[in-house]
Amino acid sequence: SRAERGDNAGARAAYEAAVAAGSSLAVSMTELDQVLERLDVSRQERLELLERHRATVLSTDPSIKRLVSLYVQLGRHRDALETLAARRFHCWEGGYDVHRYWVEANLALGDQAFSRGEYTAALDYYRAAMSYPDNLEVKAQPGVKYTRENYKAGAALEALGRKKEARELYFAVVSDSL
Repeated sequence: SRAERGDNAGARAAYEAAVAAGSSLAVSMTELDQVLERLDVSRQERLELLERHRATVLSTDPSIKRLVSLYVQLGRHRDALETLAARRFHCWEGGYDVHRYWVEANLALGDQAFSRGEYTAALDYYRAAMSYPDNLEVKAQPGVKYTRENYKAGAALEALGRKKEARELYFAVVSDSL
């Protein structure tokens, strides 16, 4: 293909022609977005393209992952979580990127809630960041550490006046760091 030969501009033109002709193949959207990324097209412009073809994008895991990645990068964390929750993913071994988006979106929403003084909501988001929803089809890796998540959850507990629980999480943070 043109993209494999390094002709990203030619690949872009070919994929855009396929999309304009009404291609409903999600692989076309995924590969077009990959080419646009290599051409340094803005994240916002890439997101707008994927959203214009949302029905096609939502038909396969790879294109959904690109959409969710852009949501996370552009601070649209609720959209990321809603999109992740609406699909059962079929992750192959080593396919943890979908869970990373889950974690980052929950942490960001937790931080927003914390900054508004909504400490219970923040704690809920921080705990959710440590979860592995069944629909994502990924499980915790052996030896996984939740240093950042535990620290943030500890801060939320401390703000709620639950000092003993906060202290336990802070000790977990220190233990993870050793």
